[in-house]
Amino acid sequence: MESATKNTAAPETPAQSDSDSADRAKRPDLLDAIASRSALKRSEVKLVMDLMLDEMGKLLDTHEEVAVPPLGKLMVKKRMEKPGGDMLTLKLKRVTGGADGASGTTVDKPAKDSD
Repeated sequence: MESATKNTAAPETPAQSDSDSADRAKRPDLLDAIASRSALKRSEVKLVMDLMLDEMGKLLDTHEEVAVPPLGKLMVKKRMEKPGGDMLTLKLKRVTGGADGASGTTVDKPAKDSD
C-alpha cells in the first residue's frame, strides 16, 4: 500500500509531449510567415532574422531593457551564469490594441539605392 501513495502523479506519455510541441511555434514557422508577408525570399528573411536575433542577444547582454515595437519591451528579471552560457529570465510587456496597425503590415521590396 505504501508504494501507491508515493507515486500519485501519472507519468507523461508520448502523446502528452506531442501536444506540448503542437502549441509551440518554431523558427521555420516564423521564417515562412515573414516571407509570405514580404517581398523577400525565405533565404533573405533567414539572414535578416539571424542578424536581428544576434543583435537582440547582444543588447540583452548589456542592457536590462530592450524596447522592440511592435513586439513590446523585454526586461531582464534574472541572470544566472551556466556552463553553456548565461540563462536570462525575461519579462515581455506587450501593448494591447496597437494603434499603429503594425500587425497587419506588408513589407514591399526596398527600392534600389541610387549612388
